[in-house]
Amino acid sequence: MKVSEKTLIKKIRFLENKYFELVWLSRISSQTFDKDPSVKKKVEQITKKYPKDIQLQKELGDWSCGFNSGALSGMRFVLDLILEGEEISEQNYLNMDS
Repeated sequence: MKVSEKTLIKKIRFLENKYFELVWLSRISSQTFDKDPSVKKKVEQITKKYPKDIQLQKELGDWSCGFNSGALSGMRFVLDLILEGEEISEQNYLNMDS
């Protein structure tokens, strides 16, 4: 069953945020975690929000981090494609930092 463009964008934005948070979590250092209470709170929120993904990240290590980074990049590409058009999407895709 087809979905509307609005629903599609909503679902892609959800996944973009999910993969952004998982990538952020994998990059946060324990030193930052220990020194900044707001970081600790964010880590706890993400861990509670995506427990299965966090478990996979622990089990699969670098592979999981690479998958999450690629998924984030893909979500950003598709959102740009829908919202900005093909030319801008192609330009931005080459420079996407996750």
